[in-house]
Amino acid sequence: MKTIFLLLSFIALASCSSTKYNQQIQASSETQIINSLLDNIYTIKLCYPDYRFSNKSNKKFRINKRRLSSIEERDTIQKIVILKNNHLDELLIEEKTKNYIRQKLGETSKAYQVIKNSEKLVSLQFNPELLKQKRVKFLTKKQAELRNINTSRFGKQDSILNVGFMYFSRVYYSPKHNYGFFKYTYIGGGTCGFNALIFFSKKKEKWHYEQTFGLGVF
Repeated sequence: MKTIFLLLSFIALASCSSTKYNQQIQASSETQIINSLLDNIYTIKLCYPDYRFSNKSNKKFRINKRRLSSIEERDTIQKIVILKNNHLDELLIEEKTKNYIRQKLGETSKAYQVIKNSEKLVSLQFNPELLKQKRVKFLTKKQAELRNINTSRFGKQDSILNVGFMYFSRVYYSPKHNYGFFKYTYIGGGTCGFNALIFFSKKKEKWHYEQTFGLGVF
């Protein structure tokens, strides 16, 4: 009888621990995860290198209004990033892509294993307004159009700098929920754009950037 009681107590304790753990997983916000990794995956210098500035010498240049006039302006002007919408897209990785990742990373790598055996984050919570980065404002296409911002035009627009579009996929986890990834797409105008998988880990309740795996440029 004592053995049965102990067994039932253990099952109840395990069930409570599992429920508490699942609640913690459900409380994880995809916005929070993406937000904490932004500084590791994006920089304003990405598609606005110094050669586009017009004041690199004492000669007078006719300044293109869509370009920046100086490095100082680049660092101080209000920047905007246009998001596709206010939800995250499902991510389907084709076998061809999986084979490419396996060849590059190896079958035993954490990154490949989490792709092979992953599950979606339980809680679908994405709020673009909560994305924060120094001197960068994130707007959905609809929000930008309501502010009379031309979303199809990259570069300087009056007192703002449209640095491009960003798309994010759902967040996917390893079975132990301590390693994960999502797809990141950036389009910065012209030939400036790429797709990549962003891998991250969870240590001491914090999200840590692990690596970027490029899927192609355009």
